[in-house]
Amino acid sequence: MDYDSIIEKLKNTENLPTYDLLIALEKIILKNDIEILIHELAVFLGLSLRFVYSYENPSIYEDFSYFAFNLKKYLNFQLNFLNVDAIKDVELPFVLSPGNCLVIERTEDTLICEHGFDRFKLSVGGFDENVRILKLNVSKIERKDLYQQSIFRDIAYEIHHNYYERNKDSLNYFVGKNAFKMFIKDLGDNSKTFHDMSSLILTETIQNQMTALYGLKVYLLGIYHFLSKDEQKILFEGIEALGDSIMFFREFERISKDALMRNMFNSEIRRRCVNSLKRMVASFEHFVYILEKFI
Repeated sequence: MDYDSIIEKLKNTENLPTYDLLIALEKIILKNDIEILIHELAVFLGLSLRFVYSYENPSIYEDFSYFAFNLKKYLNFQLNFLNVDAIKDVELPFVLSPGNCLVIERTEDTLICEHGFDRFKLSVGGFDENVRILKLNVSKIERKDLYQQSIFRDIAYEIHHNYYERNKDSLNYFVGKNAFKMFIKDLGDNSKTFHDMSSLILTETIQNQMTALYGLKVYLLGIYHFLSKDEQKILFEGIEALGDSIMFFREFERISKDALMRNMFNSEIRRRCVNSLKRMVASFEHFVYILEKFI
């Protein structure tokens, strides 16, 4: 599949996740004619399996080592990291981070890149030394292998473990239930400014992670057909709880987006956002409780 066709396919994807690295990696997979949906990739990348939060470091959720581990575990894909000085020698395509733009063509002096649905040129030279190359090496995988019950039970365990993970004193970020609690606490604290950080916390950090939850719902609807009738009944309750959680996030998203656009992120907006998030977390916790039955 060529890159123009890939962009059109992604444009027509219902509830497309917002995370730009996920989109870039999906393009590489589609270019190799491997049938993995972007919603499924959100699960196998690990983005759908945990929530990570830090007010001081909004990009902490972008954990490349965690993503590489999951890609290897679930798909046998290899995500390698290279210094930018290797840019002239790395086989196309590859991703440049930060920015997560996909490099699809290269001449001696110019890179043709894509970010989301935009295509542009970059000079080969002049990159900051902190820029990294992310090279995804894929292997053929059958669709039926994505829905093995052993993989499903591993995923159920991972979600449950991540949600209830205790925060280590040495870490300056929060995971799972603790991350939701801390975000809700910060959101209700008028001394914590979200206007200046809105381009990260409210429009990237939260959105990128929460829009990936739809991928988890897609995956569970797929595994549903491989379960016994009794297990289907149990999982259906979990899928409904997850759907409610996504619905309450959408409510939070609408409230916060509108307030940011009108520059009116005041105490009343914070209160409404907190209420939506509390309902979202309550539904998600019920979903995690249901998953315990499959561990």
